[in-house]
Amino acid sequence: MRFNWTIGFLILFRIGLFIYFLMVDHTHIHLDSGAYIDLADNLLRNHDFTMSSATPDFEVQSEDRPYGPEVFRTPGFPVFLALLKLLGMKNLLWVIFWQEIIYLLSVYLFFHYGRQLFDPKIVKIGVIFLMLNPGGIAYTKMVLSETLFMPFVIGSLFSIGFYFKKQHWKYLVAAGIIMGIGALIRPIMYYFPWVAAATILFFYYKNKQSWIHTSAMILSFFLVISPWLIRNYQIYRQYFFSGQASNVLIHYHVPRVWNAEGIRSYWDGRNHARKIVAEALIEQEQQLGRPLDTVEFFKFQQQIAVKELFKYPKTYLTQWISGTLKAMYVPFAVEVYNVYHEPGAPIPFIELLPDTLQAEKTDALGIPVFSKTSILGKLFYFVTHARPLYLLSIITSVLTMIFALLGVFYVFQKKAPFLWLIMLANFYYISVAGPTGYARFRLPVDVFWFIQAIWGGIWCWSIFQKLFLSLKSKVFATNAC
Repeated sequence: MRFNWTIGFLILFRIGLFIYFLMVDHTHIHLDSGAYIDLADNLLRNHDFTMSSATPDFEVQSEDRPYGPEVFRTPGFPVFLALLKLLGMKNLLWVIFWQEIIYLLSVYLFFHYGRQLFDPKIVKIGVIFLMLNPGGIAYTKMVLSETLFMPFVIGSLFSIGFYFKKQHWKYLVAAGIIMGIGALIRPIMYYFPWVAAATILFFYYKNKQSWIHTSAMILSFFLVISPWLIRNYQIYRQYFFSGQASNVLIHYHVPRVWNAEGIRSYWDGRNHARKIVAEALIEQEQQLGRPLDTVEFFKFQQQIAVKELFKYPKTYLTQWISGTLKAMYVPFAVEVYNVYHEPGAPIPFIELLPDTLQAEKTDALGIPVFSKTSILGKLFYFVTHARPLYLLSIITSVLTMIFALLGVFYVFQKKAPFLWLIMLANFYYISVAGPTGYARFRLPVDVFWFIQAIWGGIWCWSIFQKLFLSLKSKVFATNAC
């Protein structure tokens, strides 16, 4: 009963936030929103999944690459926007309204099915976390695909969880279908079916039926995305899913590696990467005697990025690990600006990691004074200047990260396939952004990351209990002597 009252209060709290947003805020447009809206509008007007024009404001659809039918973004979210407009809901506030409904349905999905797979007490804590999660408040009010993507991440994990529990093939087929739809909404899910398949076969590799069932999951996944692949083949003569990997590698990963190597700054590196691609493109097209189409350009651009990254394998690996750590504890800018309405801090906390500790100074009394450009100096400046709510969010994220990493030991200890799946899903969606370190990609598994942190706390408590009992037995033995 107490839990029901708590959830009722939190629903009223979210309704109040939504009304406040309608009356005061309206900051629902993100850099990527324009492209989604443009694709939806053109889909309705011309029945064609194409940008209405080359827009230099979006680096992935600009004058430096061929313009044609869209293959960078997948159709899931634009189709959702187009459907709302087709039903007469043309104001973008309708998108925000339905995203809030979808988010609450995701919470219900987590609660209803999660308590059959997790400890019910942990599920209740997870529900409260979802209702208060800053990301869950921010992204529902942005014209972005995160909210629509979330139920498909939860649904796919739970479907596989029920397969582990009941060993029936229908759950894996359902998981494949759900992951296929999810991948059409956000391409980052494209490789996750293979992670899920590897997890299943790791535990059931001796079972022939499991191989058949896993193959059915992969097949159902590809059947769902096949219309998109066939469409791209008909246009570009190649089965191509999305150009996002190409864009991320050349415009984000390469500049960060250059910056870490001291070759050039990050922003200068982004401009230089574009210049390298443009020059190489001219030479390539001269050799072919024709311009590259969009898919050929993406693949050509990706080849250049991979070649450059392979020059610095250790630095690239270090940057990937650093970016993954950032994604574990740093709130994404959208959360900061659209939940807290504050820029966070004069020096973003994300800038603390890449630097090295510089020599300390001492004042007249011999007390150490850290340089403002050192890690400790920046950390002290950040703590003393950050907004309290943002600082609290950072502290919570850092503690969650610490306990979630300790939760790995809990998973190893239990040796349960579903726990392994959740752990691998967490690390997959958190690390998929690589050196960029975007917490934005963490949102769909945020609740599972939080649950992993709870597991870490349980593991720590069990270690403490063992140490306490061991110490108690030694004290008792000493007194007995």
